[in-house]
Amino acid sequence: MPVVSILMTVYNREKFVGAAIESVLAQTFTDFELIIVDDCSTDLTESIIDHYLDDQRIKFYRNEDNIGDYPNRNQAARYAAGKYLKYVDSDDLIYPECLKVMVSSMERFPNAALGISKAISDYWQCPIEFTPNQIYREQYLGTLSLDNAPTSTIIRTDHFQEIGGFDERRASDSRLWLSLAQYHSVVLLESGLTWWRQHSEQQNELYKTMRVDLIEGLKIHLDALNNADCPLGARETKIARTNVTGTFLRKIFKMMLNGDRRTALNALNKASLSRKDLFSIFLRSQWPYKHIEIEQQR
Repeated sequence: MPVVSILMTVYNREKFVGAAIESVLAQTFTDFELIIVDDCSTDLTESIIDHYLDDQRIKFYRNEDNIGDYPNRNQAARYAAGKYLKYVDSDDLIYPECLKVMVSSMERFPNAALGISKAISDYWQCPIEFTPNQIYREQYLGTLSLDNAPTSTIIRTDHFQEIGGFDERRASDSRLWLSLAQYHSVVLLESGLTWWRQHSEQQNELYKTMRVDLIEGLKIHLDALNNADCPLGARETKIARTNVTGTFLRKIFKMMLNGDRRTALNALNKASLSRKDLFSIFLRSQWPYKHIEIEQQR
C-alpha cells in the first residue's frame, strides 16, 4: 500500500496536464500512487495522459459522464489506497521536495488531519501544529491560514472519509478545511512546495466574473462560526463573525469603487445586508487582528 495517493482530476487540460504529471514523477519521495480521473475531456487530454501510463504507479480512470469538479475529487478519493491524500490539480505543479516535506511533517504530528503549505509571515518556524481553537483563531482573527487551494494541502485519508469528503458545491475546499479543523489539529507547512498556476481557463476566473463566489464564501465561513462545534469562545466567535462580514463588505466596496455598483448591490441583497451595513461593519471589523501566541515544538 502506498503512503500517499496523489489525486489528479482532469477536464480539458491538454495545455497543462503533461507538466503536472511530470512534476509528480519528479518527486524525491517515491512511495506514492498517482490516480488520474478524467471527467470526459473533449480535447487531447486523454492522449497526453496515455504517454505516461507505462509507469506502474499511475492509474487512469475516465468517467462515463461529466460529473463536475468537486464530485470528481470525491470520485478520485474512492480509488485511493494511501494513508494520505495529496491533490495536485492538473494545471498546477508540485516541486521535487513537496511530498518529502509534507509526509515527514504529517508523520511528526500524527494527530493532524490536514497540512497546508501557505506563504505566511516569518512569525513561526514551520512545520507547526495548531489545535482546533488555535487554527480557528488564526483563521478568523489573524491571517486567513485556511484559505488555500487543494494543491497546497495534504490530508489524512481516514479523516477525509470520516467527514464525508468534499461537499460537492463551489468553494468546497474551504468548507472541508474548516470541517476538519473543527475536530483535529492542522499543520502549517513551509511555503514554496507547490505552484498554483493562474490562467484564463480556470473556473476561478469564471466565478470572479459571475461574483457568485463572494456569497458562497460568506455563507461557508458564517456556517462554520455558527456551528455548535465551533472551537472558538463566545467573544471570539462574535469578533470573527464581524471580521468575516467586514472582509466580504470590503470586497463589495471595492466593486463599487471599480464601477460595478449594480453587481455590488445585488450581492448585498443576496447576503441580506444593507448599504448601512456596508459602512458600519466595515468600520467595526478588526481583521487582520494579530498572530496567536503558540509554543513551538523543537
